[in-house]
Amino acid sequence: MIFLKGHILAFAQAIELHFPGIKAHTCTTCMGSQDMMPTMLGMLELPIPGTVEGEDCSSIILKGKEQPERMSFLCACPGNADYLRQYQTAGKNPKAHGWRAVHTKRYTYVLDAGYKPEPVFNRFLYDNEKDPFQMHPLDIKKGKAKKFQAIWKKNCVIG
Repeated sequence: MIFLKGHILAFAQAIELHFPGIKAHTCTTCMGSQDMMPTMLGMLELPIPGTVEGEDCSSIILKGKEQPERMSFLCACPGNADYLRQYQTAGKNPKAHGWRAVHTKRYTYVLDAGYKPEPVFNRFLYDNEKDPFQMHPLDIKKGKAKKFQAIWKKNCVIG
């Protein structure tokens, strides 16, 4: 993911796995980087530590049962030393800033709190099929965008 002025440029990263007894296929279910380790452990039937934040998606891969509506949570907080000094001087928590996003195969919903201590808050909803480079956010106050924002706000406890 690349975040640039309100855009999260989502890209699909293909991972090729060779696993005994599994027929070659392409999995298009949305999974985040946080899901990779628990998924690999699940595929190897190894225990997954309770401290792991991702989900075990091994059944999706091993059984070939896609979950097209699956959501992945993405986030970034200011971590650059210059930014952190600005937050320290302002007496603010950098973890309350940056951006958060919910990404599905079709949509990406972004909450942008900025990378500076000054209050900024923007929301963006992108249709990844019609706007793969996320150049034209949908109007959140209208139609499907309003509906999706309400659903994601309720189910994901964000923004």
